[in-house]
Amino acid sequence: MQLEKGLLLLIGCMVVSGWNAASEQSTASQQKDDSGPRRYYYTSSLYWDSAEGFCDSFGHQTLCTFDQLCPKINGARQFIHDVIPGDHWVPVKDRDWVEIGDYHSAPCFLHSWRWSPNPAWGENTVSYAFKGYVYCCKDTSPDQLPAVSYRYIGKTATYESSKDHCRQQKRRLCNSSEICVKSKPVYGIAKGNQWVAIYGQFNEWIQIGNAYEHTCFHHGPRFGQPTWGTRTDGSDINWVGYVYCCK
Repeated sequence: MQLEKGLLLLIGCMVVSGWNAASEQSTASQQKDDSGPRRYYYTSSLYWDSAEGFCDSFGHQTLCTFDQLCPKINGARQFIHDVIPGDHWVPVKDRDWVEIGDYHSAPCFLHSWRWSPNPAWGENTVSYAFKGYVYCCKDTSPDQLPAVSYRYIGKTATYESSKDHCRQQKRRLCNSSEICVKSKPVYGIAKGNQWVAIYGQFNEWIQIGNAYEHTCFHHGPRFGQPTWGTRTDGSDINWVGYVYCCK
């Protein structure tokens, strides 16, 4: 009887410790690693900005850097976790992507080494089998920017919902000088057309994307107050979603 119990315990441990690909699909499931970066499966339709927002949603988390995922050990890049079979790219800081599978012979292959740092498939919501994983690391930027937080709340965002989100965090909307320093958003320039609500004037917005080279431009002086900023139908629009909140 004791021998049978021992065999059952051994088999149970083998099942628990084995990698189950099916369990890492559809929802964001976490591979816990308290000693360093944490791996999640988010969605195969993720793009760079959504991955950054996903990490930020945990609080004090951000996308990992290439060096954090692939540190140099004895002069060679080595991936911090076990290699996932096949072709798998994950977003890293500086709007780049790194291969963590064995498709290119070995992991730690940056997309920018051979192609562009921000591929088209990494900037849209088209689903691909080679994307889906996200690595999040501790965010050290709050130490540098203690008064500013940056979150993604979705495409239904309006001026009022943005303001309410900040209020729930016991903060307020940031003003333009807190969002943009030296004509650049403090959390980096977003891809394309992206507006965020600002403090001080109702339904005023500032551009944090690179559309039309209008980064850090106010909406009102150029285009007037946007009707989409006060819409009440709950509709999705592609050029809103991010919120800057300040103390």
